[in-house]
Amino acid sequence: MSGSSIAVGQRGLAILGARGGRPALDAGAFPVYRLLALQTALVALLLAALGFTYRGEDINLMIAVLAAMVGLATLLRWRGSPRLAAGIGGCAILGAAGMAGACLSPLVGTIGFPYRDGSLAAADELLFPFLSWPDLARSLSKQAELTALMCRIYSTLLWQPFLLVAIFAALGRTDSIWRFLHAWTLTLIACVAIFAVAPAQAAYVHYGFVPADVPYLTANTGWWPTEILERVRTGQLRELGTDQISGLITFPSFHTAAAVLLAWGFRRVPFVGPLFVLLNLAMIATVPLIGSHYFVDVLGGIAVALLAIAGSRTARRVGVFS
Repeated sequence: MSGSSIAVGQRGLAILGARGGRPALDAGAFPVYRLLALQTALVALLLAALGFTYRGEDINLMIAVLAAMVGLATLLRWRGSPRLAAGIGGCAILGAAGMAGACLSPLVGTIGFPYRDGSLAAADELLFPFLSWPDLARSLSKQAELTALMCRIYSTLLWQPFLLVAIFAALGRTDSIWRFLHAWTLTLIACVAIFAVAPAQAAYVHYGFVPADVPYLTANTGWWPTEILERVRTGQLRELGTDQISGLITFPSFHTAAAVLLAWGFRRVPFVGPLFVLLNLAMIATVPLIGSHYFVDVLGGIAVALLAIAGSRTARRVGVFS
């Protein structure tokens, strides 16, 4: 099917359910919704196939809030407020895609491929012979203020993408919202797919560190996710809740990939954009020690993000974002 046919078909679908001549959805949102539908379908299929249950009191509330946001966004678009609709809908997609990706990671973790920590550590030694991950981690154990600052920078991932979507909406750049979300969701799916065949326990565990060795590290990224992954792999855990869908992926680092995507998105935001580009460069620097990642995980995250950006650019060229 030609690119023009795809674009025409999607514009036609967008008109369905329109009120007063206004489309129910922005045509540029369709690639993102398709990827979100794929994630959701995979979660449902794997839950049933693997005999998992989920904690309804945790997850149902999150689903209800996200559904309400999508409904509000649709209403606002019908009522002629496309900027506000895109901002609210985009934030809902961010939350839904993140939750779907977090649910998929323990589900695919049941596949049980061998841990790749040895290979990842060997890659670090080959590519970064001048850096010693254990030595850097030990030096962090004595730096309370530096560790606290790095943890704060690392945790900005929790709100930065929502801020970027809100800024794009305020500026009327709805195409930028959908392209950013397309790249974001592609990155999530790619990271989960790679994790399925290349799981790892994380660097702190591999190198024999315990929480007491890094007392100022407030982000429990090294031990709790590994414990969850091990329980999933051994069949001890077959229920998903908010505690069980924390980030389990070591390689490639989604945190790094997200920082690249955020820097790419903020780069053309007036006034504050350059500051956020610098913030995301700093976030990448925190990934190995705060996120318990090997150095090569960072390279993997950068590669996945760049491929996702290229993929979103290709989608734009064939008319998806026109």
